[in-house]
Amino acid sequence: HHQGVGRVGEGLVETAWAQDGSLEGLEDPDRRFAVGVLWHPEMEEDKRLFEALVAEARRYRAERAGAPDRTALPS
Repeated sequence: HHQGVGRVGEGLVETAWAQDGSLEGLEDPDRRFAVGVLWHPEMEEDKRLFEALVAEARRYRAERAGAPDRTALPS
């Protein structure tokens, strides 16, 4: 890897690693949806990260509008 995390910031949690052990994913558990990745998720077949982002955006929009939550993630 030619880029990486030098120091994990306070409150962040390491959540994903490359096969070589280098850190590739961080989350902030104190935030609604704060995820940082050091790979290209758009290049993967697994779209769960994008599905989770869209679902959270819909929940947030519904809460702001006072509408009920109809955004359950598919199983």
